[in-house]
Amino acid sequence: NSLNMEPSDTHVASPRGAVEPTVIAFVNPKSGGGLGQRLLEKLQFLLGDDHVFSLIPDGPEPGLKRWRKTRNLRVIAGGGDGTVGWILSICDKLKLKRKPMIVPMPLGTANDMSRVLRWGSNFTSSSTADVEEFVQNVKDGIPLKMDRWQLRTTDIPLDSLKRLRSEYGFSSEADAEDSNDVDEKDDEEESHYERVTIKAEDEDSDAQIVRDQLTGDKAAQDGAQRKASTPSLEIANMGVKEYVVNNYFSIGFDSQVMLDFHEQRHSRPGLFVHPVVNKAVVGVHGMSAGLKNLVSPALHKFVHFELDGKPVTLPKRIHALVILQIPSYASGTDIWGSYDKTTNQTQRPTVNDGLFEVIGIKGILHIGRMFTGISTGLRLGQGSSCVMVVTQPIAMQVDGEPYWLNPSRCELAFHNQSKLLFNMKKKGEKKWTHLTGTEPPEPQPHGVGSSAAATAIDPKRNPSPSTPRSQAADVVFEKKKVRAPPDNGEDH
Repeated sequence: NSLNMEPSDTHVASPRGAVEPTVIAFVNPKSGGGLGQRLLEKLQFLLGDDHVFSLIPDGPEPGLKRWRKTRNLRVIAGGGDGTVGWILSICDKLKLKRKPMIVPMPLGTANDMSRVLRWGSNFTSSSTADVEEFVQNVKDGIPLKMDRWQLRTTDIPLDSLKRLRSEYGFSSEADAEDSNDVDEKDDEEESHYERVTIKAEDEDSDAQIVRDQLTGDKAAQDGAQRKASTPSLEIANMGVKEYVVNNYFSIGFDSQVMLDFHEQRHSRPGLFVHPVVNKAVVGVHGMSAGLKNLVSPALHKFVHFELDGKPVTLPKRIHALVILQIPSYASGTDIWGSYDKTTNQTQRPTVNDGLFEVIGIKGILHIGRMFTGISTGLRLGQGSSCVMVVTQPIAMQVDGEPYWLNPSRCELAFHNQSKLLFNMKKKGEKKWTHLTGTEPPEPQPHGVGSSAAATAIDPKRNPSPSTPRSQAADVVFEKKKVRAPPDNGEDH
């Protein structure tokens, strides 16, 4: 039971010479409170067992290796934002010459990438009709490149920590301060910070150090201590961790909420069986974190921040700092706000402009106002690299995945671009322009990622004699067995 072609037919060309899409899928069977397992089985029925892989226990690597040389390969990522990032990272690891196009099938909690690409906030049905429609939309999807960022965190040795706190004017233990949400004024009025003008020619040696470290330039690494704009910080022989940011990276109380939720989910997994339950629990932890903020120190008391090599004075009462790549944060909130407002916006943001946006959040009341659309975050600027020196432990998150951050130097620089698929169906033109700043592409030629016959998804129905070859190639009868490409990755 399958909806795909014999391997010999994988590269069927349309009348204009384009290659028909091949669809494979990776699904986390534990996602969506059991829905993931049902979707895994449904996709195996529709696409064939050799085209659909469970992410447990082997992850996406075996499947990507098997299909690595397939042209116009489209990969369904059934899970949350972490699943999408996992598959993209394995594509990096395999150094694929033909990068597949990734499609989120949203089964997680936030699903920010899926929201941005218009694949929905949650996929809630395992009916044959709904899954068939999703597969068809994947074939019709429009390729879209998005920037990705490399985050490197380097632990600060204890003997350097005291010096750093002194040099930056931080106390040994940041003092508690009054509520960060009392008497809130207009966000822009309270943003007393040094405005940073981003220019490519202004990039100094510190940004180059980040790039050299990520590319393994030993000479640059040896000289990094001498060149670094952050004083007195040895960067060799310390604990180093690396992450790839696809959606956003943040530190502060918002990350603490996710960390508390994550720890509770692992200790009592039976309670977290549905995204709605997950969001409710996150809300409870959010209120708890908001109360803690009444006595917790603001970030400017222990965080030094540089954007494209220039120090940025963090506004007082900021309790979370967000580096934003896509216009969707924590389940779909656009915290940057309207592009018509030019405050600290050097150019109109897009998802592939080589820049990220930096936003401050004051506390639980502020984030609540953002979630309801009443307010936006505090714009701190746009940049292509940043350095953050954090002098006390704090929670952090990358694409919604929480971690505990020791006192560290955090460096963010451009990594590469992902190849994703945008769902243009149901009037997606406006969203496309919002993401890219360009007009939507012209419709693809018939047969390139599209199929005029919806009935072709029925595995029991024969193609009519008049069906074009590009459509007939999509129809496989029940008695046919799909063969996977050989394990050695040869073209098929």
